[in-house]
Amino acid sequence: MQTEFCFDITANRHRGSVTSMEAEERVRPHKAEMWDKIHSYIAAQGKYGATTKEVRDGLKMHYTTASARLSEMKANGMVAVTDRRRAGAAVVVVR
Repeated sequence: MQTEFCFDITANRHRGSVTSMEAEERVRPHKAEMWDKIHSYIAAQGKYGATTKEVRDGLKMHYTTASARLSEMKANGMVAVTDRRRAGAAVVVVR
């Protein structure tokens, strides 16, 4: 389930920081693989869905990595935010 989606969703937030731009370039070749893993993990949860923390723990990722990839996946329509929350965090499900 690889999807081309290579713009930096956080570009506005880091405002052209060289360090952030370099990090984006380093991670870009690996994004599709991470999206696939996250998508599969959330799909396996069914209607229960998953929070960012659950994705982090389930896939043994850094929180910031899970959060960034989920933001991209939300923007690309790969996952949807539900109106449910667990431990104060939004629950996402696959589309």
